[in-house]
Order: sequence, then structure tokens, then C-alpha cells
Amino acid sequence: MYSSKILRLLIFGLKFFLVAGCKLNSYSECCTLGTLAQCFEDCYYTATRDCPLLYRKVINILARNEEPSPILDGNSVEIEPKLTGLTVISNLMSNGQYYKQEKMCGTYESDFVPCIGKGEADKIFRGCCEQYVDRECLDLCHYETEEYKALLNLQKVHMEGCKLENISPILYCASQNRNNRKCCEYLNFDENDAGHCMRMCNPGRERINILKPEDLTCLANWNVLMYCHLSGLT
Repeated sequence: MYSSKILRLLIFGLKFFLVAGCKLNSYSECCTLGTLAQCFEDCYYTATRDCPLLYRKVINILARNEEPSPILDGNSVEIEPKLTGLTVISNLMSNGQYYKQEKMCGTYESDFVPCIGKGEADKIFRGCCEQYVDRECLDLCHYETEEYKALLNLQKVHMEGCKLENISPILYCASQNRNNRKCCEYLNFDENDAGHCMRMCNPGRERINILKPEDLTCLANWNVLMYCHLSGLT
């Protein structure tokens, strides 16, 4: 299991010691850590659209000017410009299978990177909504993680007559009855509301029967909710 510090070191290797060119077979690969770091220019648009949180993470790491610490998890290591780190990133971080095998899907150790493809997840989400959600609200039943698109979707379905009581079954379908509070805490989903919004991260247990005016502030971070519920799928 790799700590976040080790991952930063490996990505640092991509920045300074990359000798192999970008090997991108499909733009669907852009939302994986290794491919996004290695094929940043080619993946820029896809990543900002489909996995903005991962995009920001890679940007923040690659933009750092400080050297990574030579002490990782209490063990002294020697930092050398070798390609071993690149091999690890390429082979282990190229898709969610590594996280799945190590039981890291939707965990702090993987920065809550989802292990299931967005297209597949959207089909499950939509199928559930078609059973429990009003037709006017179905456009909310996909994992939109881009902030401005998420807000536009909320406005769109409101204009089309989607009633607020549909939010509870939509969130239930998005979470597939999983508790994703840890991801919401990690992303500071509810940092200004004293825990009020956190129930939306675990809708299976913390039922949202009636939405109150103060709940609208929670919906302003709809993209974070969708990311966390997506990250909980395995």
C-alpha cells in the first residue's frame, strides 16, 4: 500500500525524469493518475471535464517547487533519477484495478479515486433513478463532478419541474446504499455547516425525508457529492 507521500515522489519522477513519450490509447484513460501525469497536454480537456478533482491533484503536485522529503514513512530512502518510479506509476496506477486489488477503492490512501468507470456507473445510477425518481429529475442521475455543470444541471431540472423531494432517492441511487462520509470529510464538503450536510453523504442510513431551505447550501456542492458517491462504488 502506497502512502500519499510515496505517490507524490513517484509523480515527481514523472515531472523530472520522464523519457518515454505519452502512450494514450483512449481518452478514457485520462482519468487515471499515471496517464494524466504522463499525458497531461493530451488529457487536459478530458480531465477537466470528467475528473476535475484528480486533475487538480496532479496540477498541485506537479506545480510544487519543493523537493520531496527523503524520509518516507519513517524509512530513509535515496532519491535517484531512475525510471523505477515511472514503472510503478505506469503499471499500478494506470487504472482502478490496483486500488481494487489492494482494497483501497474509495479510501483515503487512494485519495478516494473511483475504481469503476464513470460510464458504467452512470448506467447503474440512471437505472435506479428510473425506478424511484420523477421523470423531470432524471437529468440529475449521472455522476457530474464538474462544478459549473453540476450547478447548471440543478438549475435545469428545477426549471423543468423537478421537485425537491426527489433529492433523497437521487442521492440513495447515487450512493447505492453506501456510506461515503469519509470522502465528504476528506473533501471538506460540510466544513461551514457544522455537519448539517453530511447526511447527504450517507443517505441510506440518514434519510432525508424533507428538504429545508438550509439544505440548499448543501446542494451548491453537488459535484462533491457526486464524486464521493462515485468513489464508493466497487
